[in-house]
Amino acid sequence: MAPRQLQGTDSPREPVAAGWTGAFVVGLGVYILVAILLTLPEAEPDGALDVFNLFSDFPPSVLTAILAGAAARSSRDAAARRTWWLM
Repeated sequence: MAPRQLQGTDSPREPVAAGWTGAFVVGLGVYILVAILLTLPEAEPDGALDVFNLFSDFPPSVLTAILAGAAARSSRDAAARRTWWLM
């Protein structure tokens, strides 16, 4: 399947799971779903679940910062690049 062309641009559109950034996005989505499912039950939390609840937001934060940096590096527009770096 050929990438779709965006209206008014020269660059083709890539599928979501293309390349390493796509793998990060898919992995991030899976991690977030698993984290939600682990924290939803109303069971008595044990020590491991308490530690997981404390630090479960760290991996998505790091992956989001890496993805923002990758978007900034690949951006051709200076204003968009600056915006991605500030995120």
